[in-house]
Amino acid sequence: MTTAALIRLGRWLSEVPSLPDEHADVAVVLGGHPRVRVPAAVDLLNSGVAPQIVLVGGQLVRGRPAEVWRGEEWADRLGVPTTKRMSLEREALGTVEEAHTVQAAAAQHGWKRVVVVTSPYHCRRALQVFESVLDQADQQVWVHPTPYDTWTPAAWPHDPRLRRLVGRELLKMAVWRTGLRRLVRPGR
Repeated sequence: MTTAALIRLGRWLSEVPSLPDEHADVAVVLGGHPRVRVPAAVDLLNSGVAPQIVLVGGQLVRGRPAEVWRGEEWADRLGVPTTKRMSLEREALGTVEEAHTVQAAAAQHGWKRVVVVTSPYHCRRALQVFESVLDQADQQVWVHPTPYDTWTPAAWPHDPRLRRLVGRELLKMAVWRTGLRRLVRPGR
């Protein structure tokens, strides 16, 4: 595959509709890479797009989801008051489980408009998964790629670490699209 084709693939992975003019109820930070995802959610909070940040994801470590407490550490560093953030204290191993965790919280708290903050290479699949899960509850979802990630459509073909991220993302997308995920995590 040529570099130009790989760059087009990267653009395809990261392209999502722009955030709407209306405000969201929450900005949800997906697990993984809180160092680059939490600052993007803080930007949304500070610009008035969302009044609250929600942290989700991770395997349980000492009784708490690891990505949640790492996200809390970053939110503390960035000066986000605890009144402006919520931590969903449920193990969520991957995007599908995170979407179901957010759906349950949305039903409990009445959220109808959700902005999901994630890395650019993860945007397309995150949008597909969250639309599939949240659509059942008549909720709207948008995905916001963090501008703080080192991944870009032009950079990833040249960096072995970023190539591995994209390879895993494409595999996960194939598993999601084909329904094979049910073999790995029955019931989802």
